[in-house]
Amino acid sequence: MTKILLIEDDEACAYAIQGGLELLDVYEVALAKNGKEGLNIFDRFLPDVIVTDIEMPEMDGYELVKQIRAKDKSVIIIMESGRTMPHDVLKGYKLGVDDYIKKPFIAEELHARIQAILKRTGS
Repeated sequence: MTKILLIEDDEACAYAIQGGLELLDVYEVALAKNGKEGLNIFDRFLPDVIVTDIEMPEMDGYELVKQIRAKDKSVIIIMESGRTMPHDVLKGYKLGVDDYIKKPFIAEELHARIQAILKRTGS
């Protein structure tokens, strides 16, 4: 089972994404409400994939990606956000994310992106 760390401060959005992914019965999903909590869970949960929002309290997604990439160069990171300006997307890629998904999206779309990355990386 693929382990996903979902870091999302919007409870309704987190609930929908987590529930949708868990219904597919191929993921174990851990949830964090901000980047700081996500970093703590990352160290214990050791996920295969991280899905993180950008705008969050305590630590934003950009800082989270910087800190995770300093620890782990290979974990798959997908950034998700309502921010759609090219500079926001490019900043994520420059920090080392593997994909960027724009809100709103459904769990099946996220699943397809995760599966494509896992297939390409042989994970």
